[in-house]
Amino acid sequence: MNKKHWYIGSSFSVMMLLAACGGGSGDSSADADNSGSSDFEEMTITFSHNQPEDSPEHTGAVAFKEAVEENTDGQVTVDLYPASQMGSLREQ
Repeated sequence: MNKKHWYIGSSFSVMMLLAACGGGSGDSSADADNSGSSDFEEMTITFSHNQPEDSPEHTGAVAFKEAVEENTDGQVTVDLYPASQMGSLREQ
């Protein structure tokens, strides 16, 4: 049960970190000077875990992927590798 809480807590922490880094709707001169250009280059996040695709952990990973890609307008993509596809936990 402890591992489950750790995975959920870690996933939640990452989502909150990304949400905190998102742009706000405040009026600032920095926003006006930005002219719609992004603050970062496109990137891909590799997200791997050892749980099967029908697990709650993978459901959370899919929600994370969808949230990141939607909130970054596709500039950040997330590649999911469930079920130890990239090796054991120690190897990941």
